[in-house]
Amino acid sequence: VEETQHGSKWHKTAQKGKWIAGINSGGFKNAEINPQYLMTLETPDDGDKCSIVITLMQHSDGLAISFFVYHVTNEDLLCHKPMREDFFKKATREEKRKVSYSMEVNCSFKLLPGKYLIVPFNRTCDSGEFLVRVFSHNKCHLEAYESSSNDA
Repeated sequence: VEETQHGSKWHKTAQKGKWIAGINSGGFKNAEINPQYLMTLETPDDGDKCSIVITLMQHSDGLAISFFVYHVTNEDLLCHKPMREDFFKKATREEKRKVSYSMEVNCSFKLLPGKYLIVPFNRTCDSGEFLVRVFSHNKCHLEAYESSSNDA
């Protein structure tokens, strides 16, 4: 989807998801339990970096929500799908996000081209539906990063 705002073109990609209490809602302390989304940025728009805005919107108000963003290497992608606890112990977050009871949280980033893992969470590990959106000046790719029936 392409949107134009104030004369500049923004590309939007989105993924719907849900937290299910006791299954994939790990809060901020157990990131590996939460849903994971792989974002690929290829073409810089500001020097050597890519300008993006990530938003997390909850379906209904009431949860304290936020998200983490981690840089992912090709070596990381060979290990596990989804990422497990060992990845999160060594990985560095791009920025610490405040948790908010708002319907939507967002943050702008200037990131180097590459692959990044977006991990949405709610503080109380409750069930709820959400939408992750990425707005970028150049196209980016966003996909759910979860095991398939072919994964061991």
